[in-house]
Amino acid sequence: MTQPGQVPGPASAALDEFAQHWARAMAQISYVPVRLDELRQVLLGYAERMAGSPDGPAAAREVGAALVADGYTNVSALHATVAALAAHFPPHDAGPELPGETPDRVGRTELLGAVAAGYARALRERTQRELESIIRAVLTARRTAERAWAASEARFEALFVSSASGICVVDPENRIVQANPALARMLDRPVAELVRRRLTGLVQAPHRAAVGQALDELHAGRRTHAELDAAFGRPDGGTVWLRLSLAPVPHGEVTHLVVTAQDDTERYHLQSALSHQALHDPLTNLPNRALVLRRLDELIDGLGPDEHVGICYLDLDGFKTINDSFGHAAGDDVLRTVAARLAGCVAGPGWLAGRLGGDEFVIVAADPDPTRLVRVAERVVSAVRQPIPAAGHQLSVSVSIGVTDDRIPHSQPSDLMRAADIALYWAKAAGGDRYEIYDANRHDAQALRSTLASGLRSALHRDDFTLRYQPIVRLADGVPIGAEVLLRWTHPEHGPVAPEIFIDLAEEIGLIGQLGRWVLTRGCQQAAHWYRDLGERAPFVSVNLSARQLHDVGLADELLRTLDEVGLPASQLQLELTESALLGPAQGPADALRALAAHGVRVAVDDFGTGYSNLAYLRRLPVRELKIAGAFIEGLTPGHPGTPADRQIVASVIALAHGLNLTVTAEGVETREQAELLRSMGCDHAQGWWFARPGEPDVLHRMVVREGGKPVDPVPTY
Repeated sequence: MTQPGQVPGPASAALDEFAQHWARAMAQISYVPVRLDELRQVLLGYAERMAGSPDGPAAAREVGAALVADGYTNVSALHATVAALAAHFPPHDAGPELPGETPDRVGRTELLGAVAAGYARALRERTQRELESIIRAVLTARRTAERAWAASEARFEALFVSSASGICVVDPENRIVQANPALARMLDRPVAELVRRRLTGLVQAPHRAAVGQALDELHAGRRTHAELDAAFGRPDGGTVWLRLSLAPVPHGEVTHLVVTAQDDTERYHLQSALSHQALHDPLTNLPNRALVLRRLDELIDGLGPDEHVGICYLDLDGFKTINDSFGHAAGDDVLRTVAARLAGCVAGPGWLAGRLGGDEFVIVAADPDPTRLVRVAERVVSAVRQPIPAAGHQLSVSVSIGVTDDRIPHSQPSDLMRAADIALYWAKAAGGDRYEIYDANRHDAQALRSTLASGLRSALHRDDFTLRYQPIVRLADGVPIGAEVLLRWTHPEHGPVAPEIFIDLAEEIGLIGQLGRWVLTRGCQQAAHWYRDLGERAPFVSVNLSARQLHDVGLADELLRTLDEVGLPASQLQLELTESALLGPAQGPADALRALAAHGVRVAVDDFGTGYSNLAYLRRLPVRELKIAGAFIEGLTPGHPGTPADRQIVASVIALAHGLNLTVTAEGVETREQAELLRSMGCDHAQGWWFARPGEPDVLHRMVVREGGKPVDPVPTY
């Protein structure tokens, strides 16, 4: 508080102005004999206590109790206090934020609730004290008998008539035998009308049984006191909420009950408003996340044998663009319109639409027919798609929805929300304006793919990859002349991973360049080892090159540097590229291939015939070999449905390639018949399981030494 002689600072001046406003409001409704300036000083102290306390709610409860202690027991005093605090506290110009100050809406609401709670508790305690005083007066009158009867009767009558609390006496049949003016005012009925009415007849139906049970237990002596809240009807159709305190008092040979009532209507409405605010979104008035999760939990706990709970998780597509382009006011208009359309799509028992925050909404449903959830999702997509008027524009909005129900594992609220969120991501990834239904198998496959993608990086750092070599033989004499380098990976948890899976993942996460360089370096090192041991008989290595590697600016320099470092002649390296990697407008890859070919590096087209074949274009590139895809070689097997066509295709490719001075390698040769037919067609080289499976480097070393350059019949190696 400001000391005498001290100039009030901005905060003190603001609080003083607030106290004056509060005092004027209280003076209009209060009958407490106190001057306005004295009242202002008292209320200023209360305001400073709330503003300066580190525990604002605690201080607010103390202020509410102090108002009752000062004699402000009329419920209008609480109304005036709550209205003043809600409108003016804390003052906007009070300067820096004081300890315990709660400027936000939630904090102010908590402060109002604390004042009301403190006021109600103090008033209840005061009422209890009055009741106890009444009971003591009654008992004293009985004990002092006729000598003090007149005085005791007068005191009781004074308390009964002047009490701010409603009071009535109820006989064993629960009829009111006496009522005071305060109770008559609360119920808006004359005292004469209340007398001989059953108390339970005045209580509204939802609370009638609880009041009747308390009365019966008190009459029977099973309880000595009872307190409960109940709603009472008024003649005008209104409702007043009373806090009842009931206690027995002897009355001759029978026991009557004294009932005191405190008008709790203001506190009830305030508490209801606070509860609604806490559980509903202020912009759309839809249930918020807390209420949605509570409702979802209740539905799951109460599921019957043939019932299901489902979720539609919604997210507006491109909502940020609306905010950025038209402003947040337009965005709010869109959210309110979408909320109204959602509510229209789910009208019915057991369905709930809520807003989780931002542009995210959710629909919760309890329905024995799970397909109905999908139909609702379809209606929502269609409804949201309709133009929305906002900020003077007709905005087009779409929504993505993830759908799931309780037939997933565990089926707890968090599991359902997570599954629906995953399905929502699928809908977004597919372009939006649609719904996707959660599929556990699809999720598991994606999770495995994600796990493998993470493991790829670690495997590369740990050197977990291995290389296998599949011999390439000369069909004329069966001598191994080269080996294709094949990359293999065994995941520590999931075991061997198919190359087409992890190569695709490496492309997707941008790891293919590092992986390709690793393969090239290791393959060249092995080829150099063969070359040192076998000399001119050493097989070349054929390494697959990805399109991304082919477009690396420094490809030629890096490869030539690697060959020099490991001591491998350029002629002992063959690069395999797919047709799609070779065909394109960029000049860089062609220049790189020409530079490598000029040093002796071999260039081959892999899986020829499966892409866009342009032999004229390939003629202008330094390609030395075509590798016919195994799909065509499979058709050379007698009895295969594609044999006539595949045989003609293979023969034509061999003839055209030879016409362009290119050699031909057949991939996927698995039978003697295929090998002999290819040899008769003039095919130069072949590889496949008929000759050898991919294996360790020493397998190829033994094959070269065994063949010794002599023509032999190829024999399967397993």
